[in-house]
Amino acid sequence: MWKTSKWMLSIILLVGFVMPTIGFAEENKATPEYDIMQYANEMQPGWNLGNTFDGFDTGKVVLDETAWGNPRVTKELITEIKDQGFNSIRIPITFDTRLGQAPEYTINPEFLSRVDQVVNWALDADLKVMINIHHDSWSWVAEGMPSDHENTVTKFNAIWTQLAKHYKDYSTDLMFESLNEPQFWGSGGDVESQAFLNELNDSFYQIVRGSEGLNDIRPLVIPTLHTNFEEQKHVDNLYDWISQINDPYLISTVHYYSFWPFSVNLDGYSTFEETSMKHISENFDRVYNKFVKNDIPVVIGEFGLLGFDENTGTIQQGEKLKFFEYMINYAEEKGLIHMLWDNGQHFNRSTLEWNDPQLYNMMAASWEGRSSTADTDFVFLKKGEVTDVKRVLNLNGNEFVSLKLGEKNLVEGEDYVLEGKHLTLKASLLSQLISTELGEMSCINSNI
Repeated sequence: MWKTSKWMLSIILLVGFVMPTIGFAEENKATPEYDIMQYANEMQPGWNLGNTFDGFDTGKVVLDETAWGNPRVTKELITEIKDQGFNSIRIPITFDTRLGQAPEYTINPEFLSRVDQVVNWALDADLKVMINIHHDSWSWVAEGMPSDHENTVTKFNAIWTQLAKHYKDYSTDLMFESLNEPQFWGSGGDVESQAFLNELNDSFYQIVRGSEGLNDIRPLVIPTLHTNFEEQKHVDNLYDWISQINDPYLISTVHYYSFWPFSVNLDGYSTFEETSMKHISENFDRVYNKFVKNDIPVVIGEFGLLGFDENTGTIQQGEKLKFFEYMINYAEEKGLIHMLWDNGQHFNRSTLEWNDPQLYNMMAASWEGRSSTADTDFVFLKKGEVTDVKRVLNLNGNEFVSLKLGEKNLVEGEDYVLEGKHLTLKASLLSQLISTELGEMSCINSNI
């Protein structure tokens, strides 16, 4: 019986860029002061400031921003986010324990001042900025709407009344999102939950539009129920609400964390295969056809993989990269604005560097075109039984240039053979990489 060793050959594919063409609808018939589709396009791509301002107070006057394990936000962080190529920032805010007593529910002025500072840094960096009511959605809104309806609506209205007044003279580069991931526990089902959401969005809309300054033309971001778009009814319900309002400055929003089994590496879905691809195309097509085709922007306000909640290595590196490459490119093709969810697991807020440069490089490449990948970036060999290994390349319109081992150019015909999209790694090459130690890894780079 052979003892087996696992030898991993990581094929890193460098890319050629092609700018995607994003078709936007004709100008709104109401001839607004600015085109909301163009506004949304200028947000692309976007980044989330993770869980910085949405922790819960622990008795201090203002909860420390480090509660989720990140350092305090600095101007340098915000500026660097812009320098990394992002054009918008979503700043989630939880108000629950930062409020005074009913019925005024006055927002803690020290806390609001700190939010102001970060918002201003972002605007100064030429970022479009989105603020919202975030974890309140499940800390008191979710249970309160069915069980303590009047007080819950009063509290919600009080927050937006204060925010609308406070930010009324800010430029329209600041937008308001009504409520993060709206959900209602103990409701009678989706019909009643949708009625609750419509009620809150009605109040939000009337409060902001009824206030002064630039709030009459400020972009307002409205979610589907649960920010879900896997079910047509949720998309239809939001479309109906937006259509009835008939306001040219409205943006729809959903969240996307992939096909669930793949996103957490369960039930045999450890690779980014046809099911996960189809999940992206079907869902993105759904909102494209309903909203974008009808001149209503779609912002994917959060995206990523659920496995990242545990560890960014939950999904194997090559499969992770393929997901981001395909998802971002498909979103770009459909004109959907994508905003990376980052609670510090991606961009290190202490070093101001990417924890996974490969992932960032893949994302940045996908903003401008397609990257090439392989069917897998692993090669497994039995010890003492080394044979040629074939891999299928997904060139995605790019051209194969060369194959390298470290800095050394490998020789076609001797070290490898390329026939169309089929790459054969010769046994003579693989034999050079064998070690007696289990789990030894070698890296082959492919120029595309």
